[in-house]
Amino acid sequence: MSQHRARRAAVIVLAVALSVLASCGSEPKTPADPANSSGAASTGTQQSDALPPASEVRAYFAAVASYDPAQLRAAQASTEDGSVAANYVGYLLELSRAAVASGSPEAGAKIEPAGADAYTACRADGRTNDCVVWSDFTGRDGKLVDFTVNGETLDSRISAGDGTTVPAGSIGDVQVAYAYQSVQSQDLYVVVKVAAAEGVTIVSDQATYQSDGSQVSASSFVGPTGGVGGRTTTVVLVFPQAAVGGTVTLTLIGRDQATESVELTTS
Repeated sequence: MSQHRARRAAVIVLAVALSVLASCGSEPKTPADPANSSGAASTGTQQSDALPPASEVRAYFAAVASYDPAQLRAAQASTEDGSVAANYVGYLLELSRAAVASGSPEAGAKIEPAGADAYTACRADGRTNDCVVWSDFTGRDGKLVDFTVNGETLDSRISAGDGTTVPAGSIGDVQVAYAYQSVQSQDLYVVVKVAAAEGVTIVSDQATYQSDGSQVSASSFVGPTGGVGGRTTTVVLVFPQAAVGGTVTLTLIGRDQATESVELTTS
């Protein structure tokens, strides 16, 4: 081999050696995502358990305590779609709107810190069973997902309708928007939306609820009932000591006095 060729070979060997050394000293590769334990390739999208900023969390619970429709509507943006947090604020928004439509808005309250990661509020009338502590906040990707009320989880206590409507003959269509069993009173609040022509009467005070073989009548309701229609009307039916998962029977009376009853499931 000529001196020139020997020199060139030496340069190549040295370059390869340096390349190997550089790769040994480079940053380690990120280990595979443990969630992909099946061996499937990672898509590059990962979820985190991050909550919204503390100011947004506080604003969410301030809205919940306020019963103010504008604040409740704004608070929805801080929640993950379909989560307990989204359903809870959605239910309260419908309840507050129904109360406003009936001419008797719900009384709100101001929240106070209750430890490092909790808030509390009591109704203005000071009834002890209306004091609430919200705590154990969980999040995902910067959205509020879940929490407890007075230490109780809400998974089995709240549900949202899927938008399915039930026809009430020729009078209109009815659907369940939300159902929530109160932690404080154990009563069930069912949010019902009625889309009907003008002059329809919703017979809310005669609504019944059947679950596990037992039936109870509505103890009260929130929202307008007589002479409604021409738009979607929201009423909230209250059933004492009842849980989510049963069936509501509600009667509507048309302008021509025709009567139709519908059955609505809450799960």
